[in-house]
Amino acid sequence: MSGIKEKAMSMLPAVITVSALLTLGGVSHAVATADSAERTLPAAEAAVECVTTTTAASTTASTTTSKTTTTSTTAVTTSTTEQTTSTETVPATEAPTAAPTTAAAAEAATESPTEAEHPVYSFDYTSAGVSPNSSYYQDRIVIFGDSIGYGFNAYGYVPFEHNLAKENVGVWNLGNFTFDKGGGEMSMIDNVGYVDPALIYISLGMNDVNGFSVSGFAADYRSIVDSILEKVPDTTVVVGAITPVSESCGFVSNDVIREYNSALENMVSEINSPQVLFFDAYTVLADPYTLALPAERSGGDGIHLGSGSYSDLFTVLFSYLDTTSAADQIAKHDGY
Repeated sequence: MSGIKEKAMSMLPAVITVSALLTLGGVSHAVATADSAERTLPAAEAAVECVTTTTAASTTASTTTSKTTTTSTTAVTTSTTEQTTSTETVPATEAPTAAPTTAAAAEAATESPTEAEHPVYSFDYTSAGVSPNSSYYQDRIVIFGDSIGYGFNAYGYVPFEHNLAKENVGVWNLGNFTFDKGGGEMSMIDNVGYVDPALIYISLGMNDVNGFSVSGFAADYRSIVDSILEKVPDTTVVVGAITPVSESCGFVSNDVIREYNSALENMVSEINSPQVLFFDAYTVLADPYTLALPAERSGGDGIHLGSGSYSDLFTVLFSYLDTTSAADQIAKHDGY
């Protein structure tokens, strides 16, 4: 399949600032200061479910033909490839082809398929977002980080297979935690390589704000981003801002959280890569007047989030991704 042929927008900076809260489709969310032109992926590249078949190498005795059927959906397009194989009988008068040598046969057996194999995405989750490409992003996104990140899985917005987040994880102790996603117990970073995400969202910082200098936090966080890119060089990394806490929360103040978020935003600016994006999750959820986490967005303790907050985060995130080159990079990762 060919790559994405046209871009709806030119490359935008990796850092974006959320400037206002609006109501869209009954969901309160933030809008980016950058122009947010709607972007729909081309039919052949926006597949939510990719049903892929490998074409066998042609021989003198058989030929393989393929036909492609494309079905449009509201947000994205699903492509299904079917194959039919016809067998020809070699005439009796034709001289038989000499059998290949053992070395040649072995080489043919290990030959790469003629078409690239693409990932198949088929997961059950609670849909979110108003972008025409929401399902495209939600099928692929992997959550990496702490208990706030784990909420995406706990409330059904990402499947188990795409959850690399759990309670108590911080930048400072990341190496102490493991997951088993089918390849045995591995570190969180090694699991990134095993899962091989096209899109990864990092939620870290809430367990670091009381024990780290701001500069030390940003430096160690960058090492994590670098390690993720070493494991999956063609992934897109979204650095999520630390989310706000309620006004009555005694764990940490929102002034401190905003200071750490500023350091994260600067870190992403310094990386200066279209594959590393800063997402202002704090402003999406904060009350515009108090700058604190409203009670209706809280999970009950003033720190963790309720289900609706995760829907709002994905809604704004997916619309933001439409203003970047993320969709093109995801398609590149998936082999299109």
